[in-house]
Amino acid sequence: MNLDYQGPTQIKLDRVLPQSPNSCRLSVLANAINFYAGKKLFTPEAVLEDINSQRKSKDIPAVDLTKDTLQDSEIDATLKKLAPDLSLIRVNGIKYLTPTLWKALLLKQFFLVINHQLVYYDPLNPLKNELNYLPTDLVQQLVHEPEFSYQTFTDLYRFYLHRAKAISEGHVDIVLDLVEIDGVDSIILANMASYGNEFLIKLPFNFYKNYLAFDWTNEKAITDVKELPPETEFNALRNIGFLKTGQFQFLYGLMEIYYPTDHRGDLDQILCTT
Repeated sequence: MNLDYQGPTQIKLDRVLPQSPNSCRLSVLANAINFYAGKKLFTPEAVLEDINSQRKSKDIPAVDLTKDTLQDSEIDATLKKLAPDLSLIRVNGIKYLTPTLWKALLLKQFFLVINHQLVYYDPLNPLKNELNYLPTDLVQQLVHEPEFSYQTFTDLYRFYLHRAKAISEGHVDIVLDLVEIDGVDSIILANMASYGNEFLIKLPFNFYKNYLAFDWTNEKAITDVKELPPETEFNALRNIGFLKTGQFQFLYGLMEIYYPTDHRGDLDQILCTT
């Protein structure tokens, strides 16, 4: 299953793409500001330059993208400085992962940013966005079976770990649309990776919701499925959105929503009624 997408989208974003790895949060911030401004004001690199300038003024070392993860507080402060008329909120948990909610938010041109794992590409060939490296029966379960299965979850990550040896912290990307493709509800992502980003990505919604929508907050990579939450705890994680277990602080369904500050009432109404 090839995941490249070249069609129209609800959110019409003229992307600015990162020039170096691990720049996804910077890319999201730059693209959000540009989208609501209606023109290209920033690149990810320009946002990083501004952050490092702020750090220098506080005698804090510059960001090393190979080691550092930008904190929410730093993203929030930079957004406020560069685009004071924009804001963002963060929500998490399975209750926010519904097509009805997403379609309502996209219709109002709110910027949805989802946190997810990148196992939708082959770690041995990351330039290709496709699921063909996975066993056919596993792909069938991931894409076409709507309900979550812990067995399928562990099968997926066991297969990926055998191939990649480790799973790092996840990636954030911008949702441009939610459309049906060949009978499958699919998320259209802006694909803010630093390579293999020529086209947008069409990611089956159930695959994302059930198996990709989790992450963790520390820098340690996962090297064995035994480090993943056991079934009972994983079910709790999906509902609550946060779980501390062993060395990991797990997250599930984390989504940032960028919006014009004066449209907060519209956003709250959608979140409360869908």
